[in-house]
Amino acid sequence: MVTALVHGGQGLGSAMTFLVTGAGTSIGAITGAFVIARARVIALVVALLFAGALVLGGLTGASSADTCHPARRPAYRPWREGAG
Repeated sequence: MVTALVHGGQGLGSAMTFLVTGAGTSIGAITGAFVIARARVIALVVALLFAGALVLGGLTGASSADTCHPARRPAYRPWREGAG
């Protein structure tokens, strides 16, 4: 799934964040959790998911900064670099 998102143009950090936190932050999952837990617990879980998403996205995005998607790489044009 992450590979499909990255090939579609999404950054690796945001794709990994979506993979990890996507299911936990859906409306259905949160409303279903209200049946078995108090609002305070739900708020804690959502806050931890949010913090984890920020950390994971930052670490993954920072480690993949040099592996840019091919569509976003600047084209190599030797005729524009003073040859001529």
